[in-house]
Amino acid sequence: MEKVSVIMAVYNGEDYLEESINSILRQTYPYFEFIIVNDGSTDGTAKILNNITDRRVKVYHLPKNYGVSYARNYAVKKANSRWLVLQDHDDISVPERIEVQLNYMQGHPEMVAVFSMFQQFKEQLPVYGSILKPSQAGPYFTARQLKERRFFCPWVCYGSALIARQAFLQVGGYDNSCFLGEDFDLFLRLVELGPVAMIPRVLYLYRYNPSSISRRNRQETRRAVIKISTNHILKMYAAKHIKPTFLIVGSPWDCQNFMRHTYPGTGMEIHACLDSSDNATLTRALSLFKQNQINGIIVLGGTKRNRHLINQLLQKGMTLNINLFQLKKFRRKG
Repeated sequence: MEKVSVIMAVYNGEDYLEESINSILRQTYPYFEFIIVNDGSTDGTAKILNNITDRRVKVYHLPKNYGVSYARNYAVKKANSRWLVLQDHDDISVPERIEVQLNYMQGHPEMVAVFSMFQQFKEQLPVYGSILKPSQAGPYFTARQLKERRFFCPWVCYGSALIARQAFLQVGGYDNSCFLGEDFDLFLRLVELGPVAMIPRVLYLYRYNPSSISRRNRQETRRAVIKISTNHILKMYAAKHIKPTFLIVGSPWDCQNFMRHTYPGTGMEIHACLDSSDNATLTRALSLFKQNQINGIIVLGGTKRNRHLINQLLQKGMTLNINLFQLKKFRRKG
């Protein structure tokens, strides 16, 4: 049977680490190596890891906290199989996860990665048994939807991924300089490399933890996601040797935040920022595009009005993810 490499990075994760590890050790598909990198933890993480007796588990202790991207890349370097199974240190994989995902990838060799649907649960609830009532289930996306909506950061649980190791290496792995949104950045590069799929079945349980970095820094995380999307868009233009001139469309608040947090340092040219609630925006945007004063439009947010605007622009000849892009809106405090 073909072996897979399960990858986990952990920093100060003593509260839920054993539960997460056991969800992998209980998999119905037993042919795996489980590589766990302790990223300089200062709590009881090291003790928990050193007490593991299962020979499939390989533990590496880093001397200091380098960040999750570095730790995951380190784990991949130690991997010895052609399949990488991601596992976050506080989440749960259902027993059939690896078996189902591996079977899918073996039957679809054109895919570079496969995710699964997920269910969210609050940290104070037990994971096993009938008492578990997940508060929210993540959606299912087809491969086409994942690609079309990639810059909008679709609601995907990146910890549910099984990735072809060759694809991971080909796109350069995680960006070590990326400390927020690193999963999304890797996702975009994988989607740009080849088809990515999602299994229409919940195989992963995501722990809603208000103390996690992404939850504690929701504004910063959203800014990072928008910046990552923008940088990938700019790389697309650069690959075509096109100097981008963009029109930014969104609420005045979103446009202001884009100019303040996203625009600096990109080298992109912004022709104007238009209010998406203004009825004249569609006419002006089309006029600027047809007159070649702009060669791209970025729409911030997924409001009903914004979706209508995008549909109108598509009907008038623009192309999604070529010269028309939809990104997340900026998050306010709270």
